[in-house]
Amino acid sequence: MMANNVSEEADLRTPLLGSRVGSVHYNEISYRPGSAIGVPSTVVEPPNEYRSRWRSIRVMYLTMFLGSVTFTITMSSLWPFLLVLNPSTSASFLGWVVASYSLGQLAASPFFGGWSNFRSSSREPLTVSLLLTTFSNIFYMYLQSLPSHNDYYMILARGLIGFSAGNVAVVRSYISGATTVKERTSTMANLSIFQAMGFILGPESTDSVQTLDYKPDYVAVISTIFLFFIVLFIFTVFETIGTPLTMHMYAWTKAKATLYQGITLGVAGALSIVVFVVTKIVVQRVSERYLLFFGFCFCLGGMFVLIPWGHVLPPRGLAPINPQNSSETYSGMYALVEALTATDSPTIYAPENLNSEVGIQTDVTITAIPLGNTTTVYSPQGCPWNYDWCNYVPVIHIAQYFGATVLISIGYPMCNLLSYTIYSKVLGPKPQGLWMGWLTASGSLARTVGPIYVSQVYDLFGPQVTFGSCCGIVFLTICFYLIVCKRLVPFSFKDTSLPRFGGSEQHRVA
Repeated sequence: MMANNVSEEADLRTPLLGSRVGSVHYNEISYRPGSAIGVPSTVVEPPNEYRSRWRSIRVMYLTMFLGSVTFTITMSSLWPFLLVLNPSTSASFLGWVVASYSLGQLAASPFFGGWSNFRSSSREPLTVSLLLTTFSNIFYMYLQSLPSHNDYYMILARGLIGFSAGNVAVVRSYISGATTVKERTSTMANLSIFQAMGFILGPESTDSVQTLDYKPDYVAVISTIFLFFIVLFIFTVFETIGTPLTMHMYAWTKAKATLYQGITLGVAGALSIVVFVVTKIVVQRVSERYLLFFGFCFCLGGMFVLIPWGHVLPPRGLAPINPQNSSETYSGMYALVEALTATDSPTIYAPENLNSEVGIQTDVTITAIPLGNTTTVYSPQGCPWNYDWCNYVPVIHIAQYFGATVLISIGYPMCNLLSYTIYSKVLGPKPQGLWMGWLTASGSLARTVGPIYVSQVYDLFGPQVTFGSCCGIVFLTICFYLIVCKRLVPFSFKDTSLPRFGGSEQHRVA
């Protein structure tokens, strides 16, 4: 039994969950093999319970890894695949496709978390979610075979995949319940490493747990949920706009953009593993709150680097011409007529390279000459002709893009790991399934809002306003964090008597 005025060091050795069943006995308290239990670091845990506990934790590692593979294996090809399903689609529709995944996860996270708490079991929600994952990916695989409205079915498929990803709340809740406070940071870091490995490649709890009568610091809890929302929002903005941005800024083809973006995300995932390992080591000497602050600074630096500067404009794609006899007027576009012959791809050119004889025409009338029937499909390259901001927004140099990728790949994993680690410690040792569900739901909300926000702002105003506004959001978040960071501390039993391992009968967990 722990006294009322127990020290903070003693709190770190507090068992999280226990279950008294008649299977294995130790110091007059029984535990169910395979259950999620926490044990004091100062007491020898029965070997069979130790092996069972860590075997279940490793299953959670595998579950997180496979979930990450499922999410990332199609991420870089979403835009090209959407163009295959509907060649006339826009970047705005891509935002809804990406957001549908997170909208599904937003709905599923509290659902699976509450289910886990209600049934006192992680097995059932995990099984259902994994079966749904399998079905949803098969549905996604056959989208091109559907007769019509394939792009809308793509939103449905991504939404179902996102709903199945709500099991992340159950995984993190189980990890929180199966580890002591002292073990949790390293275990959460390992969980994040497996999640990052999934980015590179594309158990049953206790039958009855006594609910401890205490209330966490709700200001700290809500603040951490908000911080986690911002972390996921920033990363979602970056990953959503990556492929269209490179196609517009560097005139890459769909195949080239998909390949290079996949390689970029793979390298970013490898870098994030290094960051997780380094964070796991450094956190033993430096406060988690300081490291979280540095993580936000890296994210701010990455968004700032992405703001385009200078006078060089991106390469521009010519407007498509109707192959029938027609006369159309295009406003605000560059016209360059070299020959009346068909070409295999649209002409791409940098506006600043045009000589004075061609110039910039504000209103140009083009009469199209029919070239006969053709089945050639032109792949859009360069900054789209119908984006007005392409006339004045500078290009984002390739060094800027890769430099920002490095900074965000360092800042995001730090913020992601430390935010939900701090969150689990702020909540204390009570069952965290529902609370972890709300945390995951906030991340899903960010993944819903982020793609919609970035696609709309990018379409209308271009990368300057897009990344400039993101800089403002991160800066305000850092200011907010500096105000609340003193409250982001582990829960401490100052006036609560906690049942201890080996205590008297009347104080044991029922």
